[in-house]
Amino acid sequence: VEADEPVDRVGDVGVQVFTPDVPDFVLTVVSPDAAATGVDVAIPGSGPAIAFVTSGTVTLDGAEASHTLGRGAAAYVSGEERLHVRGSGQLFVARAGAA
Repeated sequence: VEADEPVDRVGDVGVQVFTPDVPDFVLTVVSPDAAATGVDVAIPGSGPAIAFVTSGTVTLDGAEASHTLGRGAAAYVSGEERLHVRGSGQLFVARAGAA
């Protein structure tokens, strides 16, 4: 299955949401440039999510906790609708799509 083109920029340059042709998941990508300026990111889909960093270091600020992740690290994100993302790396957030 091929991923569609980004369907939404979530209001900020450097934030892209990919939705494949199946409802299994949604992938949100935050570029290093967007993270460098600090950006609030809506996390589409439902249920928990997995956030992982592929380069640099990124801090995720949620409603109740903050976590700093380096390259290759991942975090389980439970129930967050939005995250504030800041740092110098690239972040991917995968979450189940709408059923």
